[in-house]
Amino acid sequence: MEKDPKISVSDLNKSYRTNGSLLKALEEISLEIRENEFFCVIGPSGCGKTTLLRLIAGLEKPDTGKISISSPGAARKQLSFVFQQSLLFPWMTVRENVELGLKKTVPEQARARSEQYLSMTGLLKFADFYPHQLSGGMEKRAALARALAVEPDIILMDEPFAYQDAQTRDMLRNLLLELYHREKRTIIFVTHDIREAIILGSKIVVVSSSPGRIKNIVEVPFPYPRSVEKIIPTDAFHDVYWKVDAILKGEIERAVEKESLDILAKGHIMKSQRTIDNE
Repeated sequence: MEKDPKISVSDLNKSYRTNGSLLKALEEISLEIRENEFFCVIGPSGCGKTTLLRLIAGLEKPDTGKISISSPGAARKQLSFVFQQSLLFPWMTVRENVELGLKKTVPEQARARSEQYLSMTGLLKFADFYPHQLSGGMEKRAALARALAVEPDIILMDEPFAYQDAQTRDMLRNLLLELYHREKRTIIFVTHDIREAIILGSKIVVVSSSPGRIKNIVEVPFPYPRSVEKIIPTDAFHDVYWKVDAILKGEIERAVEKESLDILAKGHIMKSQRTIDNE
């Protein structure tokens, strides 16, 4: 029997008013994410991927539409958000950063839980270091440990491995895959990288150019546990890659064409206005 959706998004619309005009970020977004699925969201820049995460997190409200989050038992709907920047507090040690969301937890339990996730992310011996003493990859691991320490039902991740070198990204992806296999959380992971989406996700949501719409949802055929090194050489990996790439290329071309037309239209309006002013 198929599980009920963990996250259900229905007919979601979101716009922003900027410079006196209305910019539509998301249009008629509907999708269902089931418990413990690893959803990767990919699309052209400016298509509303981060906006979707912020709406699910409750950091913003939609113009219209509905987001519902179910929870097994009682009222536990704990959610963690991992941003592009690690956002560790520089005056706190790694341990203190990881325990930040555990203020209402009994101190002994908070310490035990922080040590558990520091150990899982390979940072236990750096627990008393400060963020400036860590490498970029270690900062990302600390941010991941902090997100996991509250034992959330849902983890939202907004390009958390951006700006890392290739070797560090692969290490972080393998770590996340290992943690996902062990912890089984519902994850929504935003990325610009098709390769990363296939490595990590059970499904890939392809979003159209602005305004963002669901263009396609692509199944990833690899079971968990999986590793970066084992799945990349396979034909199945490349089949999914080129399928997603073909969808994205069409959307990027449309986005560039729309931007060019907008620039031409603005230039025409400005030229017409100068003509009127000179008459």
